[in-house]
Amino acid sequence: MNKLLIKNLMLCIVLLLTFTKCKKSLMEVDPTIPISTLDDYYQNEDQLVKAVNAVYTPLSAIYNGSAWHIGDIMSDDADLGGGGGGDGTETAELDNFSVTSFNPIIKLMWAQCYFGILRSNLVVVKAPTVPGASQAIKNRSIGEAKFLRAKNVAPIML
Repeated sequence: MNKLLIKNLMLCIVLLLTFTKCKKSLMEVDPTIPISTLDDYYQNEDQLVKAVNAVYTPLSAIYNGSAWHIGDIMSDDADLGGGGGGDGTETAELDNFSVTSFNPIIKLMWAQCYFGILRSNLVVVKAPTVPGASQAIKNRSIGEAKFLRAKNVAPIML
């Protein structure tokens, strides 16, 4: 009797969960941060300056994340370290000059370079159309973006 009761109870729970649905309002969550698009952004001088500042962000990942691996480990200015055979295999590839295309350090370097190039190109294209920004700020922003674009292209070209 007890087993039959448990089976029936389980069947009722499964049927209840199967044939009920969530309210649509529970599935729609408002974003907690404002979402803007390229059309909404670049509307004033402050946003232009912030966009230029965002071009610098990938440089942090490049020079604090992957560039020192490539520069110091591969040149033997730093030793590999680690504790065992599977420890730091991506760094060991660099140390042994046997880097594969799947190496996460190389992927990080390339991805961040391309993020920087993308952001630089956006500033170069959008800066001239920013309403209310002084010509000096526009020129400075375009100049910084072009310099940073070249700085991001250089590691890819080497």
